[in-house]
Amino acid sequence: MQTIRTILADDHELVAEGIKSLLDGVPHIEVLAEARNGKELLRYADVLLPDVALVDLNMPVMDGFETIKILKKEYPSIKTIAITMFAEKAVSERVMQLGASGYVLKNSPVEDLVEAIEKVNCGGTYCSEIKTGKRSSLVKEQLTKREIQIIALIAEGNTNREIAEALNISHRTVDTHRTNIMRKLNIHNSAALVRTALKEGIITRD
Repeated sequence: MQTIRTILADDHELVAEGIKSLLDGVPHIEVLAEARNGKELLRYADVLLPDVALVDLNMPVMDGFETIKILKKEYPSIKTIAITMFAEKAVSERVMQLGASGYVLKNSPVEDLVEAIEKVNCGGTYCSEIKTGKRSSLVKEQLTKREIQIIALIAEGNTNREIAEALNISHRTVDTHRTNIMRKLNIHNSAALVRTALKEGIITRD
């Protein structure tokens, strides 16, 4: 199968690394570059001319909506997929109207993202099913509500001290929660934590 060349834009480094790590396990999909905002992604698009661009909607400098619109106008050969936590039909309809070929929720299984990339690369479209309930996860059931809050804050790039301030708890309590999370999920670093959170639908931030 011919390699599908992609670029990725997400302002949260750990989330971007998690998505890239998941796709690195797919032999026929290559992530050429990672951007932190829409303007940076457009620079990569101009130089690399990928087959597919994966675009987060909520980014600084230039958000995903504007990025998708410009990609459609300036680089019509590049297929775009919005990747987001916005599980709202109105949002999916808007990005498709702007020129996206796909709409994938970040807490979808990696198989869904791969299917979306394959479909849009062949000229088709893909849209995650948007419904009230989230898929169940045995991994998620192991975690407390507080631990899930902390995972979401870690995924957004917050330090332990920043997490402590946000949740009004001590730095030591955050350390304890973090240790328990790593033990429960049998992982050893933040990047692996975010990968697992994405794969299992644990991250639910907007």
